[in-house]
Amino acid sequence: MMAAMTLFVFIVAGANVQGAAVVLAPVGSAGRINYIDVGPKTSTLTPVLFVHSFAGSVSHWDAQIEHLRSNRRVVAIDLRGHGRSDPPPDSGGYGIGALASDI
Repeated sequence: MMAAMTLFVFIVAGANVQGAAVVLAPVGSAGRINYIDVGPKTSTLTPVLFVHSFAGSVSHWDAQIEHLRSNRRVVAIDLRGHGRSDPPPDSGGYGIGALASDI
């Protein structure tokens, strides 16, 4: 059984997430996608996935991640061409469909 994911899309500036595992992983044609995956993986609470807006990054969610990570799994990604993620091979890689496929 897959756990449900909650998606919040808004921007809030915050502090640095301490002790977060920052990962650069290959994702299809997107290249390497940076993401943070923290909190108890076995929590029975609904995991939270944070996705930033255009020109954003995982750092927008620092305060929220820090607040939630003690009780639930929290994942935040840098969309392709944002933050520490690789840029797309061409400008068409910034389309909504392409960005959604990374998630």
